[in-house]
Amino acid sequence: MAAQAARRTDGLGFAERANILLPGLYAWLLTVAEPATGAGVGFLARALAFLALIALVTGPFLAPDRPLLGRIFGIYGFVGLSTLAWSQLGSAVAAEQLDPLRAAFGAFGWMLYAFGWGKTRGRGRIPEDDPNVVPGPSLPARSRLPTAAWVVAAVALVGAVVPTFFAWRVDRADHAVLGHATTLAAGAAVLSSGATLALAFGQPRSERSPGSRLNSAAAALAALAVFAVVGLLWLALG
Repeated sequence: MAAQAARRTDGLGFAERANILLPGLYAWLLTVAEPATGAGVGFLARALAFLALIALVTGPFLAPDRPLLGRIFGIYGFVGLSTLAWSQLGSAVAAEQLDPLRAAFGAFGWMLYAFGWGKTRGRGRIPEDDPNVVPGPSLPARSRLPTAAWVVAAVALVGAVVPTFFAWRVDRADHAVLGHATTLAAGAAVLSSGATLALAFGQPRSERSPGSRLNSAAAALAALAVFAVVGLLWLALG
């Protein structure tokens, strides 16, 4: 039984490392190694790309015993060294040189890599059995989210993803950078607002006057108006 439990623990540890290493290696190959090995790239950029790979592999293996050190290598080290490598690549990573499909797949790999570092409950693990758990009565869920909440979350997700596809259709390099930055910021804002709105379903409603509600939304409405004016001027002057 002890040997079987040890094999099961090793299997779970291998799965957790694979969830980090595989998407990280995929992202590194597409977005760091491929431009760093091109013609005319200097030694410093290639050395930084290789060090980023070392940090990528080292982080997950240190994380189980030394989680802080593992995160320093796997997150800060890998991302920081990759960023330094990009800074040395020059025109090799310019917007007009990037393949949109390859860049999209690379961004997807980076997203999965970030999710891999997120700590979730593994299959078969009971949080209450963790030796570091704070003793006390269990906290049952207050309620279940209604169907409308899931609909709002789905609409927010679609609304955050769709604008990013339009950013890839911008031909001018300078405008493309602004388009990608704008769509990413707008997508994050839509996701955040959608999550807040979805979680609000089923919760007790506070009695607030229409004026107070409008005042609380004044900052968001002002920012939306500014973005709308900037977008119209951009279209008119473009």
